[in-house]
Amino acid sequence: MFMSSSTDPYQPIETKTRLTRSLLEVMLEEKPEFIHLQTRSPLVKRDLDLFKKFGDRIRISMTIETDKEEVRKAFSPTAPPISARMSALKELTEEGIMTQATIAPLLPCSREFPEKLKRVAKRVTIDDFWMGDGSGGRRTAKLGVEAIYKELGLEKWYNPTAYKVVLKMLNEEFQDTGIKIGVSKSGFSPDGEYNTW
Repeated sequence: MFMSSSTDPYQPIETKTRLTRSLLEVMLEEKPEFIHLQTRSPLVKRDLDLFKKFGDRIRISMTIETDKEEVRKAFSPTAPPISARMSALKELTEEGIMTQATIAPLLPCSREFPEKLKRVAKRVTIDDFWMGDGSGGRRTAKLGVEAIYKELGLEKWYNPTAYKVVLKMLNEEFQDTGIKIGVSKSGFSPDGEYNTW
């Protein structure tokens, strides 16, 4: 089960409605085979007690598309700060929850990004606008995303091979750590095709 493929299950209103929490409580009565819970929100930490009850049937995946706050603000100004997301993911990992950092869509980042991710999760999946938008990048192009890259002077990052540079950096940083790396769709499945170093 993917929770949720189109809408973050931890919208700001979740602090009041507790809808996602109530759904998780119901699912505990008859546990799904596997839940991949994808979010950008540090609010996810609130439900740590429930995640522990799912054991190895749940993975919490935090979207961390860059480590540069100025890039995050340009592309998703209303999203939670990167540092808050990394902190939340690290806390869940340290509590023994199966976690994943999801670089999706990949945005311009620093060379230190893999090292930062190494400290917060045991799995990383990388995806971009070309692999992940379901149309080979055509839908994303219609949204005018390329203009943001140009405004930032980072247009070299707007191409379908940029992910390979970051993937290489991840492979080098994670060598001999046991951290698993997935690419695009397979990285979201329970038994995704991962490289293990």
